[in-house]
Amino acid sequence: MRITCVGAGPAGLYFAILAKLGNPADEVTVIERDAPRQTRGWSLTFSADNLESLYRADPESARVIERDIYRWHEEYLNIRGQRVVHVSDIDLANVTRARLVAVLTDRARELGALVRFGEEVSSVSQLAAADLIVAADGVSSRLRNEIGTFGTEITPTGDKYIWLSTDRPFGALEFFFTETGCGWAWAVGYGVQSAPSTFLIHCTQQTWSGLGFGTMPAADSLDVLRELFREPLAGYRLIGQGDDENSGQWASFRTVTNQRWHAGNVVLVGDSAHAIHFTTGLGTVTAMEDAIALADSLGRHDRLDPALEAYERQRKAELEPAQSGALLSSNWFTNVPRYIDLNPQAFATALYARRSPLLAVLPPRLWYQCHRAFSEVPMLRQLATRLYPAARAMGRRTA
Repeated sequence: MRITCVGAGPAGLYFAILAKLGNPADEVTVIERDAPRQTRGWSLTFSADNLESLYRADPESARVIERDIYRWHEEYLNIRGQRVVHVSDIDLANVTRARLVAVLTDRARELGALVRFGEEVSSVSQLAAADLIVAADGVSSRLRNEIGTFGTEITPTGDKYIWLSTDRPFGALEFFFTETGCGWAWAVGYGVQSAPSTFLIHCTQQTWSGLGFGTMPAADSLDVLRELFREPLAGYRLIGQGDDENSGQWASFRTVTNQRWHAGNVVLVGDSAHAIHFTTGLGTVTAMEDAIALADSLGRHDRLDPALEAYERQRKAELEPAQSGALLSSNWFTNVPRYIDLNPQAFATALYARRSPLLAVLPPRLWYQCHRAFSEVPMLRQLATRLYPAARAMGRRTA
């Protein structure tokens, strides 16, 4: 097969790797609009299960990725001068996005894929003839939008965020909630210790507007944010994207869904197919899982159409719980004022249980009392398990 992947993020590169592993005779080309080593974002998160999936798909690249990861179990919530510790029951790991992309680029080239940078692709007509075109070009996918038959729905959420970094090293993930004169704002910091850490700042649309960020130059916005988060930054820099550390762009997250994931010989992977809210930390993981599923499906079918149909069915079913959880997580952060009057321990419990459908429909204090009872009494835990499907359906209706 002749395969062209548009987009050299984790989804496009990982699929190129797996396609060459599945059939070394395939001609695989990856085209990226940005220059080499120019990547957006800082640290990415994996769980132990995610790493196992990578080992099953390609042990060689998984070993290189694992050498560069930083692991942690504890997470922290900082609010009103108190710090609440949360010990995760999941083994979590971070790797820098730049390092992950570099590892995948090297591996794809080692296997014989052609990876080309600095080429803008806005239309299928720009591409050489190919048996399969993989649209891995993100939320605003130009290929998806040009074809226009995927039944795409893009829904902005009611929040604002800005993706920054800091040279403060973080040994674990930490939340910082701070009260402003226009409501609450919060940040999450996480990193890999030896490189700049992610410092993502998030607030409601109302707080964002009240603080004047909508009309404020980027440099002034960062100055305001440096002062708001002066304590967690602890004298370290707050750094913008790109070459200018005072650059930064506020955005509203856009949830992406598609009724169909393939049209003719074009198939969607990663954010072009589905974008789920960043507060779940699943964007990169689900994109790479798309690549695994697509490569597996192509290997099981002799013809392209059945392979793409099977891939679409599989990934839609697998993603449904993640998308439902992402909607609950997004709504939790959009409605922080609903929970902010809880005491710090109860607020932390609600934060880490934000994908609970019961939390979305019960008054927060009642939910916390029920949560404690369900946690402490085995019989009530069994009852909660039985109630979960009904609460999940109710949570969707109220989201």
